[in-house]
Amino acid sequence: GLGTVWYGRKWPMENPSYVYPETDEITRHLDAAFQTMGNENGTVMIDTAAAYGTSEERLGEYFASRPDLFAKAFIATKWGVEFDIASGVFKLDHSRKNYEASVERSLARLGKIDLLYIHGATLEVLRDRSLVGAMMSSDIPHSGASISKEDVLQGALTEGLLRGFDVVQMPAWLFMQRQDLAEKL
Repeated sequence: GLGTVWYGRKWPMENPSYVYPETDEITRHLDAAFQTMGNENGTVMIDTAAAYGTSEERLGEYFASRPDLFAKAFIATKWGVEFDIASGVFKLDHSRKNYEASVERSLARLGKIDLLYIHGATLEVLRDRSLVGAMMSSDIPHSGASISKEDVLQGALTEGLLRGFDVVQMPAWLFMQRQDLAEKL
């Protein structure tokens, strides 16, 4: 898949030389991805999130001008972490209200969501079976948990909290350090 965090905010956060990309740079990047990364059907997975600044908006603008490629995009986004570009502050909010607002906002920006992750998944949100159930029974075809902490992955596996999710996303360092946990997925 294609990560798009740098489309909408500084990445990595401590990078002093980050330059906000111009629209034509994003267009060239996405065009190249569809020309080289597609599967046998030309489908490309696009990974974004509400916490990626203006990434969702910029993707929506791109796909509005390229409906043929929109049809070939498998769009994965995340809810639960918000980012304020002006202040540079992240906020974790796994409330039902934020879930509903985030999905509505992301759909308006992107046009569709094929995979929705819980961003910054905690054991508390994974234990909220009402919220997780609402996510899994929504019109969004696939659901997942994006887990960045070893103790959360360990606890979720121990408690069986990942059953029913189609995808579990984790950083490469966690996968490399805890392949035993990855094998249990």
